[in-house]
Amino acid sequence: MMEPAMRLGWRGLLMALLLCPMIAFASWSGPETIIQGGWGPHDDQFGFSSNEIADQFPRDILVISSGRIIIADWQNDLLKIYNSDGTLMKAFSWPGQGMVELDSERIVCFKWNEKTKTERIGVVSLTSGEWLWVDKDRAFNSSKATVVVEEGKIFVWDGLSNGYQYSTEGKQLKTHTVKPEALGLVKRVKAGLNKFRYTVRYPGKIFSFASENKFSRLAKDSAGYVYGTTKVDRGEEFGAFQVSGYSLCGKLMGEVRFPVTRFEPVAEEKQRVNRERPRAVINEYGEPVIAPNGDVYAWKRTPDSYGVLKWTRRDDPAVLPGPDAPEGLTVTTSDNGLSLTWKASPQDPGCVTGYEIDRAPAANGPYTALAVVEAGKRRYTDATATAETIYYYRVRARAGHYGSSYTPAMLGVKGE
Repeated sequence: MMEPAMRLGWRGLLMALLLCPMIAFASWSGPETIIQGGWGPHDDQFGFSSNEIADQFPRDILVISSGRIIIADWQNDLLKIYNSDGTLMKAFSWPGQGMVELDSERIVCFKWNEKTKTERIGVVSLTSGEWLWVDKDRAFNSSKATVVVEEGKIFVWDGLSNGYQYSTEGKQLKTHTVKPEALGLVKRVKAGLNKFRYTVRYPGKIFSFASENKFSRLAKDSAGYVYGTTKVDRGEEFGAFQVSGYSLCGKLMGEVRFPVTRFEPVAEEKQRVNRERPRAVINEYGEPVIAPNGDVYAWKRTPDSYGVLKWTRRDDPAVLPGPDAPEGLTVTTSDNGLSLTWKASPQDPGCVTGYEIDRAPAANGPYTALAVVEAGKRRYTDATATAETIYYYRVRARAGHYGSSYTPAMLGVKGE
């Protein structure tokens, strides 16, 4: 089941929206409904309650590396685990809050203690539903705390000025008074009119990118992309969630814009009387959840149903995630062979890790890799060039296993 949801990239594509409202754009397709059920206490239903302030229903969703979808159905006191196709796998009793993947069989979360009215960090088995360990010495506020798992360690930041590091078996390894990089250190500065420059630091990775969006949340996937979540602040789609994906080199890889949440209209005089009462929902969409592979999920609810939507990530071959290409390649004769020089990629310094030099006997190839030089270098001498032989060279920047496009091929001939 598909719903209109994708955001078009740039001008001229507005007509496509009018002609084909269910088309997929950029790097995601969808959404499709993965899980669907009504309201109630049964396996194929979800808990719901309402009071004068807000409606209560499952808002906490986790998607783990195996593709399984986990929903915390607090109203029914259940943790529901679904296969990637949306079929229910199992359900456990659930007195917890918050969920972060530890591995394919365990999640990190906060255990609620009804007697003390406190939350404690711990690990739950997805096989048995049992708490494998709980830190009984320290209480947290799950609505303010941040939890990540990095390199086999659990990092918890209390949202104030204290951080804690645990082993996967529950041993406290370290305390922090400065937020560690494992949690993602975000710096946002103004970069002109209605534009921001973001720098996001993780262990061994620094993302830097510019955007017009003021992101409320940033997250990374396992493939080396970072995602910003915001809400549309103007136009007919005001209030709709939007996800923007960026490569390590700061390139915008694509965007997903959710449908708009819609409420029943309320007469002005009735609205004044019931100012604090939640408005009746036509359809509402939850905050985006980024899966480890870059797929995007969210809950959707209507007066009669609850479901989980999925936008599937599909890389656009026309958008290279690596750095921009170097420019100005020249080839000249030197005492030691043929000397190559070029202008650095715009992402050097930045995500560039080196430059790859290729050589061929003709402009159209075949090219073979000749050498790789480290970032910051703008010169290479081909000492293997044979006298009075024609060679063609090309250079590209690399960021890990991602490469830029190549420079135009340049000819070189070594003299006698």
